[in-house]
Amino acid sequence: EAIPLFEQNLTDFIRILGPDRPDTFTSRSTLAGAYRDAGRLDEAIPLFEQNLEDRTRTLGPAHPVTLTSRGNLAGAYLAVGRSEEAKKLFGTP
Repeated sequence: EAIPLFEQNLTDFIRILGPDRPDTFTSRSTLAGAYRDAGRLDEAIPLFEQNLEDRTRTLGPAHPVTLTSRGNLAGAYLAVGRSEEAKKLFGTP
């Protein structure tokens, strides 16, 4: 299973590069996607939330990567029945 490798990768990125680096954000997103794909949405959602917060802060709300992060989080919210929160994310940034 790839998830332990993605978890270690994120730990390493945080330790080596720091928590506030684009490569760390990408690693976190990859792990969140793996959790989502494995049906582990309770673990994926906090990572997607953190990524959206970080991408919005560093890139701005309308940047394409930020918009992808919004879509990822909205999809995860929909998958767990949090449709009102998902709808807010699908609105204009």
